[in-house]
Amino acid sequence: IALEDLNSNISEVPKIAWEDSQAILTKNGVASQGTVELEIKVGPTTDLYFYDNEAALKTAIQFWAGFDRPSRYIALFYNFDDLGWAEEKLMSSGLGLSQEDAKRRVQATCTDTICSGANSGLGYGDSPSVGIGTFGIHGPDSWDKYRYGPIHIHEYTHAVQPAPWIGLSAHPQSRANAPCWLIEGNAHFTGYSAGITDYPSYLDLLSQAARGRHYDEQFSDYSTPKILEHYDNSTPLACIERTDYVLGYSVGLLTVEALSVIAGSDSSMYLYKYMSHGRTFEEAFETIYGSPWDEAKPVLAAFVSSSIERSFDN
Repeated sequence: IALEDLNSNISEVPKIAWEDSQAILTKNGVASQGTVELEIKVGPTTDLYFYDNEAALKTAIQFWAGFDRPSRYIALFYNFDDLGWAEEKLMSSGLGLSQEDAKRRVQATCTDTICSGANSGLGYGDSPSVGIGTFGIHGPDSWDKYRYGPIHIHEYTHAVQPAPWIGLSAHPQSRANAPCWLIEGNAHFTGYSAGITDYPSYLDLLSQAARGRHYDEQFSDYSTPKILEHYDNSTPLACIERTDYVLGYSVGLLTVEALSVIAGSDSSMYLYKYMSHGRTFEEAFETIYGSPWDEAKPVLAAFVSSSIERSFDN
């Protein structure tokens, strides 16, 4: 679908995007899952509610097989009582992580009493090519279908985003170049579209994600002007500290879905590839999508606004 036809074909967008992600997985083939050294470790007192962690992460590796990627990916799954274990595992991983760095990494998924979040990235300690994913396990989360595969793909995607900078800088620089809606939108869309194997379930979870952040009074205005304002405020690095960073999981998700029907479900990762070679986000965007960002964003904002509204209506 061309950019200018996006909003007149809004009902077709989710299926086209999901089908393209599934086609990419088929094209890349199961053999591509072996291109990354994968290490999965589970805390000694941690009771998993999802047992296909390896398969989910291998799906992520398969999806991004055509791009720069980590040489090794360490995934830790742990509950609050296993925080010390997780810290020790990172310190003994051969990356040269200090105790302070390891502690900060594993506690990023936790509050004062539970570990329920997830976090991932690339380039820690002495090795810029090793990715680390930390997954907090909390039994009451077991109702959430997002945690049965999509979250694994989401987090692994965060380790692929900076991979084009491996060898070009001492530390991967993806967050210094990418707007925050892209950081989370690219990962969230891939998690859903590659991690959900049937379209009705994808559509249902997508709808939940689209409206999920907008129950909050702070984000209840999802009009086109408000979406445009979010795009404009999504300045690399600075946007990470903004309260509207969380809109990457709704606005960013839907923006990347729209971009996926224009140029393919993996097209948003090329933004990182081009930025790693010195292009600005705006230059990379126009190269990939054929329109200047300033001209595209009002169309995308209108699409996102209408999609969120449709999610509330369904």
